[in-house]
Formats: sequence, C-alpha cells, structure tokens
Amino acid sequence: LDVTVKLNPTLLGKEEVDGLLHDVLGYEDVGTRAEDFEKDLQWGHALEMTDRLVERARALGRELRLKLSNTLVVRNHRAFFPPGEEAMYLSGPPLHVLTLALVDRFRRARPAVPLSFSAGVDNRNFADCVALGLAPVTVCTDLLKPGGYGRLPKYLENLEERMRGLGVRTIGDSVVAGGLDAATAVARAAADLRYRAEALRPPRRIGRHLALFDCINCDKCL
Repeated sequence: LDVTVKLNPTLLGKEEVDGLLHDVLGYEDVGTRAEDFEKDLQWGHALEMTDRLVERARALGRELRLKLSNTLVVRNHRAFFPPGEEAMYLSGPPLHVLTLALVDRFRRARPAVPLSFSAGVDNRNFADCVALGLAPVTVCTDLLKPGGYGRLPKYLENLEERMRGLGVRTIGDSVVAGGLDAATAVARAAADLRYRAEALRPPRRIGRHLALFDCINCDKCL
C-alpha cells in the first residue's frame, strides 16, 4: 500500500514553537510542556524514519507521503475544559502558521518527499496550500463553523480565480507559475493579523450537555 504518515508539530522543537506562538502570534497564554516535546518523535529520528520508509516504498513500487500536521498538545489553562484535564489540543489559525513552518523545514531537508497538509485551512489560504504543491489539503476546523460543508464551494472558487489570474488550467502548472515557496508562505501567514491571538473568537458554550438526538439546530452539520 501507499502510506501517509501523520506527524506532530512538536518536530519544530519547543523553542521555535514557543517563539512563533508567543513572540510572533501573541498567544502568550498558551503554554507548551517540555515533556510533550521530549517524549515525541525527534527531528533526527523523523528524517531517519522518512529515508528508511521512502526506500522501502520505492523497492515495492509504492509511495511514502508525510502529512503535516496533527494538533499541538498544550497545557490546559482555561475554564472551558474541566480542571482535571491537564492537556488540550491546539488547532485552527495558530496551527496553520506552525505547520507551514514545519513544511518549510521538511522541504529544506527532504524536498523530494511529497507532503499532505492539514492545519487551519480555510477558503482564504486554500489556494496558497495548493500552490505549495501540498496534496491532499485537508479541511477540518473551518467546517465546524456555521455553514459546515456549505463553506466548501468558496474554496474552489478562490482557487479557480487564482488559476485564471495565472493563466493556467492545471494544478501542476499553477504550482510552477505561482512561484510560491514555503518560507514565503510562513512569512506571509506570520504577518497576517487574522492568525494572531487578538483575532481569536472562542467557540460559544451552550451551557448544557447534549444527549443523543438532542440537536441545538445550529446547522453546523449541514
């Protein structure tokens, strides 16, 4: 089988993760834990594993792909979750910037390894993800917002507009014509105010537990 291995943003290392979260994006209240970085897959081991599996896949006529990235485990510091929960998991806008930085790191170290992407994707950054040659590009957090799957057509409309602007008809040609690299994408996202802490809007808490078939009629599943 062709295999995709999903990796964690801890591969960036605690120093770089904290620098992006706190100094660049302003999520000063989000605390990472050293033990989560220490017990997770290390960068050198990740490269060794990738090289080994790429050779094994090639020998079998198959392909290894890396998916970036999983959610980031952080310290539970808010009242939204029960105090007994020591950890919670970061996704959405800040994870998008972190994972782009991880894409850049892998592209520099192993440029030939194909990458899949899943981190804070929405209709405004989808075309950039495609232009980076990331495939497939996976959407999750954005579909939990009002409109649900109805939000998806705008993704393709924005991609089509980008491709028309470049005068291309295929994804491959758009990657070449766009000339976007991961380092540029990281810098652009890091400078975008919508990824910053001040733009964060926590989900609304409804104040009760939902039982089976007890729908609050929010239309998020449509």
